[in-house]
Amino acid sequence: WQTVWANVWLNAGSYRLRIAFPQGGFSVNWIAFAEGSNNPPPLPEETDTPVPTSQETAPPTSATPAPTVNPTAFPTALPTSSTPPPTPPPTSIPTVPPTSSTPVPTLSPTKNPTASPSIATPAPTKVPPTSAPTAPPTNSPAGTDCSSASSIAVAGVFEAEHFCNQQGIKVVSGQKISKIHNGDYAEYKIQVAASGQYTFAALVNSPVYSGQFNLQLDGISVLWLSVPHTNGNWKMIWANVWLNAGTYRLRVAFPQGGFEVDRMAFAEGSNNYIYI
Repeated sequence: WQTVWANVWLNAGSYRLRIAFPQGGFSVNWIAFAEGSNNPPPLPEETDTPVPTSQETAPPTSATPAPTVNPTAFPTALPTSSTPPPTPPPTSIPTVPPTSSTPVPTLSPTKNPTASPSIATPAPTKVPPTSAPTAPPTNSPAGTDCSSASSIAVAGVFEAEHFCNQQGIKVVSGQKISKIHNGDYAEYKIQVAASGQYTFAALVNSPVYSGQFNLQLDGISVLWLSVPHTNGNWKMIWANVWLNAGTYRLRVAFPQGGFEVDRMAFAEGSNNYIYI
């Protein structure tokens, strides 16, 4: 038996939790949630009970009480001997679309935090914009309604400075958004052509600090993405996200700033990171 774990964001409330198995062939005994990131709870060790022969008597089931997981006894730090299992190749597990019309958003701050286009699989795909870039709109004050703005086609590439609303955002040389502070955001009106799994990518430069993206569709958080310290070099970061077809007000929020963004993109499919 081996413990596998990952980080996930949960909002307070009652939910119907579905644990789906797109690829089976294994057994599950215990499942647990622990507060905090990188804080896997210790689960009881499993031992196989020998099957008695005709001369043996099976041990009474009441002799040994079932082990109990103490939810308050979780460690405050990741045990040094615990090594998270390696992530399987994305091609080994097929994507299973949710059965409901609106999937439960997954917020994972550590998901693909330092992903890089240098990995071998899958092959990078160049996704050009679906149309010639439009002139950037006038920087709008916070609270502006984006309903009258032109829609950005998804899948496609768009410039970070082509927002319809913003808070605290500065456009530098008409080519990038910069001087991003904690709590700043930029908003865009997007048109998603088809429901499915997409790969979100952004071209960022973080000369001093690391930072964070938080993508929200009509006020619902759908993706967290970490920005690494790039030492003043431009680097592409990416992560997977599920999008339903339709028109949305996309807010790209920056809970942790200190970096700049040149352009962003959505590509169809999982792990389909693109050069932008």
